Amino acid sequence: MSRNNGVKRKHKKILPIIIIVLLLFAVLCSCGKSDTGSKPKEKAKVETNVSNTKKDEVKDTSTDKEQTSVSSQKATTNNTQKSVTKTSKYKNKLLTAFANQKPLSFKKKRQMVMKQLDSLGRAIDSHIQLKNSDEPNKKREQLDYDPVGWHNYRFFYKKSSTSTPKAWLMSRGHLVGYQFSGLNDEARNLVPETAWLNAGNYTGMNDNNKYSMLYYENRLDDWLSENPSSYLDYQVTPLYYKNELLPRQIRLAYIGYKNDGSKIKITLGGREEAGDYGATVVYLNNTSPNAKINYATGTAVNTVKNIRSNANANNTSKNQSVNNSNTSSGSQTVYVTGGGSSDVYWFSKDNMPSNTNMNNIVTMTEQEAKDQGKRHSLKD
Repeated sequence: MSRNNGVKRKHKKILPIIIIVLLLFAVLCSCGKSDTGSKPKEKAKVETNVSNTKKDEVKDTSTDKEQTSVSSQKATTNNTQKSVTKTSKYKNKLLTAFANQKPLSFKKKRQMVMKQLDSLGRAIDSHIQLKNSDEPNKKREQLDYDPVGWHNYRFFYKKSSTSTPKAWLMSRGHLVGYQFSGLNDEARNLVPETAWLNAGNYTGMNDNNKYSMLYYENRLDDWLSENPSSYLDYQVTPLYYKNELLPRQIRLAYIGYKNDGSKIKITLGGREEAGDYGATVVYLNNTSPNAKINYATGTAVNTVKNIRSNANANNTSKNQSVNNSNTSSGSQTVYVTGGGSSDVYWFSKDNMPSNTNMNNIVTMTEQEAKDQGKRHSLKD
């Protein structure tokens, strides 16, 4: 009995120690789990914050870039508005030039710069800098290219109160003239221009017409001849309204350079005004007094009537009125050319073509002419 009691006393002493060890082990385990679980959560939280911060930064950066781009565009538009756009006085439309009016950098050598055709195939800008000795002396090549919007018509124009001959309305107009560029069949240097704008006249040339390019081209050519050691900077830019194929205006800009690069103001008279960077500019309308032009398509309508046709109609009306009784009976006298072999007859010899052989005309009544199957000439 005493031995068992001793064992029991030993057990009683060991048991609290075991309990304490177990409790310590449990505490240690719980602490280990708590630390292990909290650290990943804390790390994940930090990573989430970093990720969100990056997204916000990218978004803000993108917004800043967009705002900067817009501001830059507005600033550019405001800075170049004078040279990029021009309000047309004759139609009150805002026309656009797709090239700034600005002289080329002076390099003491010939330079020729042409912008590429735009998406509609239109010429945009042609610019040259040269001295008199740089002018071309080669044979002019054939012009085969038809610029976008090209149509042509032979239209009546008023030569005098009694004469309305016909002439071609349009020209395939060079922006920088051939006498400077030496380019004839170059798409980037060609636009449809009226003969009136291009050469100053319906037919032939008139370099006294201040509404024509020829007026300024010939005088700039003279300036080069008179200043052989100086350079001419000459820029020609078509101005378009929206997506129209034909330019409504042409802008000329010119300035001279001395051999040392200092600028020379050039004044030729005419329709000049002050341009940018010390240049002189001229705005010319792509119009013709005898036509109404559809600039969107290049088609046109003749606005001058044939005076001779009107006079003939009046004469015919008078003849028919005076000889009404004779006409109704078919006894009115008519004239047949070609010794009577012509298929038409005339009431008046004055209306016959100028090359008619008046010695070979046969006279008969209208009824006789009709019986032979002849008809009244539409030109009479």
